[in-house]
Amino acid sequence: MQDQEVKPLVSIIVPVYNVELYIGECIASLTNQTYSNIEIILVDDGSKDKSGLICDDYAGKDERIKVIHIQNSGVSHARNTGIEAANGEWITFVDSDDTIDNETLTKSISYIKRHLNEIDVLQFGSTESQLEFNYSTKQEAINSHKLRKNACASLYRASIIKTNNIRFIEGLRLGEDQLFNYSVVHHSRFCQRIPDNFYHYRRIETSSTFNPSADALIRTLKEIANFPYINEFGYYIGLLYVGHILQFVRVTDGRDDRRFTALINKKVIRGPYPKNWSRIDCLTALMSRFSPYIATKSLRVVLTIYKLLHR
Repeated sequence: MQDQEVKPLVSIIVPVYNVELYIGECIASLTNQTYSNIEIILVDDGSKDKSGLICDDYAGKDERIKVIHIQNSGVSHARNTGIEAANGEWITFVDSDDTIDNETLTKSISYIKRHLNEIDVLQFGSTESQLEFNYSTKQEAINSHKLRKNACASLYRASIIKTNNIRFIEGLRLGEDQLFNYSVVHHSRFCQRIPDNFYHYRRIETSSTFNPSADALIRTLKEIANFPYINEFGYYIGLLYVGHILQFVRVTDGRDDRRFTALINKKVIRGPYPKNWSRIDCLTALMSRFSPYIATKSLRVVLTIYKLLHR
């Protein structure tokens, strides 16, 4: 008992929606952590299948599990609900169809303690993206050009999130993880990453992430334009901005190009573009004000020529 008291409490936040086939495996990977001082916050986002009942069943067997049932409002609202309920010194997010290794928290907290508990954000590897580059200060993290995009596979110091009222942008279906991460890093002192692939993704291709609507893409572009730390994270914002324009063209294949062009000119970045944007990102964004379709097609040609010249 005394050993448990010196361990910081870790809050694991899991947004749950219609994952009855996977949620049991996810929860088991959390309850089987060798690090015992945890609270597992399962936020049932109005599931229409048996997900909520499965969560309640697990909670009845493990007092560390807390289930919150809410009306369906999206993953960002579910995560924010979990943040409000979290009591831990550290917060981590796990998606309800994913799992983490049993040693994830033991090794992560041990690493933080070895570094005098000065780390504010600790990122670890996953089956989707192994981490190789290490950094320490906030500026080194930003300059690495390798900040993690997803909110999962990271440990965040809870006080930074709560003191600065950092939350996921609700109603945003794309890019919410990146903007959340960049906001936390902005308020951090030391960020580190370890190469261990603790996090295991299960990708479901029917997700809205893979099939976004034009309106969802416009909403993300608008939030990017209004992001308060857009200049500090210029490199990442450029990739995010242009990436969503590319995704729009992929989804529509040139259809609705005029409407999208009009919305870009009305609601998003018009220039001058943030510092640290690459020239190709600036050019693509500028051309997209006239035609996203032509801009992305031109970008592909330029990149092809560049690769041929730099073989």
